[in-house]
Amino acid sequence: DLEAFFFCFLCDEVHDLFENAIMAATTMPKEKRTVDLTLLMKGNQIALSVVNSYNTPLHLDEKGYPKTDKEGHGFGMVSIARFLDSHQAYKNFTQENGVVRFEAYFTVGDE
Repeated sequence: DLEAFFFCFLCDEVHDLFENAIMAATTMPKEKRTVDLTLLMKGNQIALSVVNSYNTPLHLDEKGYPKTDKEGHGFGMVSIARFLDSHQAYKNFTQENGVVRFEAYFTVGDE
């Protein structure tokens, strides 16, 4: 059914975000490595937050998504952007004091 398809797709996007956060955190000294994933769902509203340590400055594209010039990288973020844009999500990427924070809020299905 469509709902099951949506949640499988959401799992792929959460996986990509989590993998990116883990890979970024591994660049930090062991004592400063942190990754926090929060996914909340109430009815048809979803809140997703991923916070991780990372000192290398992020470069954001014109829509506010992180971008990279490294060959073979960035495909997961393209998929995440497509998913969030198609659900008219509020999203925010910030980086401050060695911490990257991603937050997204969106609804699925009918109100």
